[in-house]
Amino acid sequence: MSLRLKLIIALLATSLLSVGVMWGVAYERLERRFGDIVETISARNFRGDVAAYWLTYGSWEAGVRAEPFTQFVRRRKDFLAVQGADADTGDDTGAQALPQRPRPLGRTPGPDAPGFDGSGGNFRPPFRFMLFDSSWVRLDRRNPPNGERKEATPEQRRKAVPIRVKGEIVAYASREGDANYSTTDLAYLAAMQNALAWGIGAAALMALGLGLLAGRHFGRSITPLLQALAKMGDGAVPQQVPVTSRDEIGLLAQALTE
Repeated sequence: MSLRLKLIIALLATSLLSVGVMWGVAYERLERRFGDIVETISARNFRGDVAAYWLTYGSWEAGVRAEPFTQFVRRRKDFLAVQGADADTGDDTGAQALPQRPRPLGRTPGPDAPGFDGSGGNFRPPFRFMLFDSSWVRLDRRNPPNGERKEATPEQRRKAVPIRVKGEIVAYASREGDANYSTTDLAYLAAMQNALAWGIGAAALMALGLGLLAGRHFGRSITPLLQALAKMGDGAVPQQVPVTSRDEIGLLAQALTE
């Protein structure tokens, strides 16, 4: 294998390896940053929903008896959309009470109403949050759930954020599980990944082109030296080799000429 070919391969391998590392780092940072943004917005909206639920019904227990929380969340989102609010419904500091939902005659909405926990409905929050009261006892659709009091674990307390109503902490929210992106979130993420892939592909093509050009340029400099050395091996001394640079190749060409 010629020195020129070895140099071209080395340049191409180095360039492509650099592009690959850049792709891996950029992809990982993109996914992590996107997840952080979605989680931040989801947590803020969840705090706002809980605070509005509290303000509307006075307590979590009263709210559960009157209206399932996820139905309230959808109703609040629709209510704010009518007023011109975007998908980000805000945190607990700006939450306001909603008009209470009229209760159907002869029927009390139960905790298993469609959409409350995802069964029988299409409600799918980006992240799942566990809710605890100010004493770190879990708040559930049944309070207490099945007659049991479940307290927050140390890990849940570490991750929890407070939810305030009128300046007073009424609950804590702790994220659980992995992200559950919506169709819109997945579309945004796919668009960014596609743009990143095109950019990395362009960088790889540029690296290939520059590697070939660099190898060709090096070949132009080294070929006269190789030809001169071959002639010197046949006894033709000295040789006239053009000096085209001041680097090591230029010094070698000058030495052969002298």
